[in-house]
Amino acid sequence: MKTPRLPYKPHANHLGQGLTEYLTLLLLVALLSVAATRSLGKTIRTKIKSARNQIHREVTSRDSRPDRSSWLDHRDPEDEAGQDEETTE
Repeated sequence: MKTPRLPYKPHANHLGQGLTEYLTLLLLVALLSVAATRSLGKTIRTKIKSARNQIHREVTSRDSRPDRSSWLDHRDPEDEAGQDEETTE
């Protein structure tokens, strides 16, 4: 029994076409990944730097106060007494 003949017989110039297309797509994906990483890297770096500077300013301004305990434990005794009366009614 003879094997059926295929309607398409690859020629020598078509043998590497699939591999070439695959490598082209791989290169395109790699380039896009590098570009996205660089772009997002700059954005993320800027946001982290801004947050770090804001935290530094807040900590520095708190440290320069004469009495640091005032911002840690700031309670008004009259407010607490008023809340107790409201809950007992």
